[in-house]
Formats: sequence, C-alpha cells, structure tokens
Amino acid sequence: MNFSLMDIIPLLVAAAVGYLIGLLDKWVTSGLKQKKQEKQETLASEKTSALLASQQARLEQAAKELAARDQTIKEITAKQEAQASSEQSALRVSFDENQNCLVELDGQRVPAGELTTEQRQRLVGIVVQIRPWIDGKPVPKASPASQPVASPPPPAPQPRVPLSSYPASSPLTGPPPRIDPIRGLRGIVEKDITKKDSSNLVSVVALIDQVLQRQLVNTPLESRRIKLEEGPHGEVQVHVGAVRYASIDEVPQPEIQAAIKNAIAEFNS
Repeated sequence: MNFSLMDIIPLLVAAAVGYLIGLLDKWVTSGLKQKKQEKQETLASEKTSALLASQQARLEQAAKELAARDQTIKEITAKQEAQASSEQSALRVSFDENQNCLVELDGQRVPAGELTTEQRQRLVGIVVQIRPWIDGKPVPKASPASQPVASPPPPAPQPRVPLSSYPASSPLTGPPPRIDPIRGLRGIVEKDITKKDSSNLVSVVALIDQVLQRQLVNTPLESRRIKLEEGPHGEVQVHVGAVRYASIDEVPQPEIQAAIKNAIAEFNS
C-alpha cells in the first residue's frame, strides 16, 4: 500500500499539535498547582502570624496583670508597715496552758503580784480609754495633736488617793472557769481605785480632773471653768462653763483639748 507525502503531512501536523496541546496543558496545570500551594502557604503563614499575635497579646495582658498585682501587694505592704510603725502596743493579755494570765504592759512582761503603783495607774488609764469600746459605744477619733499649754510650776504636791490591793482569790475546785479578760479589766476600774476611808468607788475621770484643776491654777484657762465628768458609759465628758461636750475631741478650743490631754498624760505617767 503506497502512501504519498501529502497523506503523511496531515498526520505529522496533527501529532505536533497534540504534543503542543499536551505541553500547554501540563504547563497550565503546573502553574495552577503552584499558585494553589502558594496560596495555602500564605494562609498558613497568616494563621501562624495571627496565632503568634494572639499569644503575644495574652502574654502582654498577663504581664500587665502581674505588674498590677505586684503594685497592689507593694501598696498593701507599705500601708501595713506604715500602720505598724504608727501603732503602739500598750496592753497584751494572753494565757498559758494552765490558764494563767500573762500580762505585758507597754511591751514589758509584768509578773503576777508585782504590779507597781505606776503600772497600775497606767493600766487603769488604758482601760478608761477603751471603756467606750467595751460598752459598745463608738470610740471618738483622735484629733491632731495640739501643743500643750504651758503651765506654771506645780504647787506643793497633793496627796493622791491611795489604791487598794486586789482581793485574794479563793482556790478553785473542779474544771477551771472560762476567763473573760475584758470583765477582769473592768473589774480593775470598778474595784481597784477606792478611797482609803470610804467604800465608794472613785471615778478615774475624777482623778484626772483633780490633776487638771491643779495644772490650771494661775493660767489663763483657770477662769474658763473647765471640768471633767464621767458619762453614763464611762466616757469622758467635758464642761466648759455652762456648755457640755460629749468627748474631748468635740471641744472646739485646741488649747483646752491640749490642757486635758496634758492632764491625762501626767496621770498615766
């Protein structure tokens, strides 16, 4: 069977065209796959960047919270240190395993039966100051310290009201009773300060008033008729002439406040 050249040429052209079409299809398919892969890589990179940014934001937020917490702790610590430095421990009562009372006065342990007259007066003064709190009344806030009023040299010393000793306690039988330190402290005020020749109780406020009246002699405040009295709940009431004040801090004149506080300080010394 004879083929002419004209019969072979169309076949060759068709084969060449088919080959070119195959190459073009392969090139297009490869390009699309590459673009798809690049797009997937871009999306993965964006997701990774977003995840890293989110984690970084969380870390920054956690760092801010930790810094704020540290600042709060520092402020609380500084406040507690400032409060501790401004406070003074005047009285501490504790009990040992045998329910024996242990008392520390102004940071010093006072053995049982060795309470001096000065320590007893100091203890009574402390109880007078906390008595409104014991009776459930609001304790007035202390006003800023005023300069004490200058007083002339004191006259001849006046005899102080002697203090009675504690009554002897009877031996206990059976289980030890429940000890109430607050009731015991109030008992000091109600039983310990008595007159030598009388069974009537002497008010601690009255004793402080005696000191105040002695200090006011020959001073400009002597004519103001200042007097201290004990209120129904043990609080200190101040009379200035015909005006009565429920507490020392309610007195508007700072020089009168200073004079009263000066008398209390001498009584406690």
